[in-house]
Amino acid sequence: RARLQGAEARLAYARDEVTVAISSRYLDVQRAEASVVVIQQNVREAEEAYRVVQQQHQEGVALTSTMLEVEEALRLAQSRAAQAIAGQMMARAALSYTLGEIW
Repeated sequence: RARLQGAEARLAYARDEVTVAISSRYLDVQRAEASVVVIQQNVREAEEAYRVVQQQHQEGVALTSTMLEVEEALRLAQSRAAQAIAGQMMARAALSYTLGEIW
């Protein structure tokens, strides 16, 4: 009887661990997806700023240094977007692994 109770306690503990792990991975996915949304908006804003400054530069009202700064900001935003998407994919893979969908 004591062995059965011990096994039931270990099973309940294992179930709790799995529940916590799945919940944690799910929250990681949600955070990663939210990050991608925000960073993609940053990329769109950087693209628009680049377009505006490029036009101004062609019209002779923006300095080359300003153009280069805006271009650098765009490249940085694009790099961060790529990192966020990679993080999102890793979070999804971790959730799939935790759910036993991949191994």
